[in-house]
Amino acid sequence: MKKQDKKQLDETSEQQAERKEQERIQKERHEQNVAFVAEALNAFVKHYPPAHTIDEATRFLTAAEIIQAIKEIYPTATIDDYALSVFLKHAGYRFAPMRDQFNPSFKWMTK
Repeated sequence: MKKQDKKQLDETSEQQAERKEQERIQKERHEQNVAFVAEALNAFVKHYPPAHTIDEATRFLTAAEIIQAIKEIYPTATIDDYALSVFLKHAGYRFAPMRDQFNPSFKWMTK
């Protein structure tokens, strides 16, 4: 094998090792994010149980407000509106239209 071929093979091996390390780091970050978000959402459920009717609700929160609260605790956490909505629906939360506003909006009802 020529020196140049061996050097290219070594570089390829190094690149593969670097790629695997980056994938490992990315996986760890993802798992850490999932753990942070799960912890924050579990705390949310504990402190703000779902309300089933508008009359029962004492707080109305947008998805953006909930996500912002999570990011205040865990600045690097990432969760999108869809994932949050799925979680809240599965946890028994409902949303209601806000009738007294000029722009249509929906907020999650909590006690």
